[in-house]
Amino acid sequence: MSDTAETLTADLVAQVARLADALERQTATPAPEADPLLLSADATAKLLDVARSTLYAWDQEGRIPAPVRIGARTYWRSQEMQSWVAAGCPCRERWQTSRQ
Repeated sequence: MSDTAETLTADLVAQVARLADALERQTATPAPEADPLLLSADATAKLLDVARSTLYAWDQEGRIPAPVRIGARTYWRSQEMQSWVAAGCPCRERWQTSRQ
């Protein structure tokens, strides 16, 4: 093979490799987003499929896990809410006892 042919072949191989890399980057599946540590009242109500007012009523009645209060904001722990639902949604007192 001549020097010109070898150079063209090497250039073509490099170009194909760059195109393959570019195509892989475009079609790569994005990494899944991590679940948030804390859920707002809206997000928690949506998770439980209830109105926000119902969520706050359940909190006052002790029917759901205790929230985390940061300043004037109220949040619920994402992992705790998921575990609570998986445990059958026990009242707060029973939930706290089962976690000790």
